[in-house]
Amino acid sequence: MDNLLIQEELLSLLKEATQASHVQLEPCVWQNAYENFCRHAEKLTESECSSKVMRTIDHARIELEQIPKRLYAIPDRDTTAELYCSKALNVLRGELRIITFELSHPTFAGQNEKMFVSPLHLSEGFHPTNLVEIITPFFEMGLCVTAEKRLAKLTEIIRVFEWAFNITIPNYAVLRNAAINRKIHQTPLLDKMREILIRLSQQ
Repeated sequence: MDNLLIQEELLSLLKEATQASHVQLEPCVWQNAYENFCRHAEKLTESECSSKVMRTIDHARIELEQIPKRLYAIPDRDTTAELYCSKALNVLRGELRIITFELSHPTFAGQNEKMFVSPLHLSEGFHPTNLVEIITPFFEMGLCVTAEKRLAKLTEIIRVFEWAFNITIPNYAVLRNAAINRKIHQTPLLDKMREILIRLSQQ
């Protein structure tokens, strides 16, 4: 099993922060990377509760635990990096506790209903990155709320799209920036949808 947690953007940012030449990043970059990290850690434990998953998470934990030592060696260390490293470690420790508990209590774990799998997939020619054009305005417009009537978080909206189409949207922040900074054909998917609606209205 490839350890995708170790390949997560958050770990890359943390490793970059240990370099003396590191340029401090905006808090939103850290937060987006952290939220993606959390989602993927949760997906691991939700998809399979096994020693293999535990090993994957533990390897990522070991990698993270090396970061603070390297940060402390830098005179003007990035305190934001320290904060998100600590938060990520707490997430992994929490997931490890969940796996340990469920492996120790298989009867309890078996009581959880298996999540309904969406029957939908993206058709040929469309990719998860196309959906960023829809997710971004969904979130920015405040189009979605939860059952408690609070505005849906970006991660919640992303998770719904991932579930609906059986996909993974990695590094959403990077894809979002690429989409909004296009010089030409800024919104190809939305433009195509608009064309179809106009054509249908004229029939």
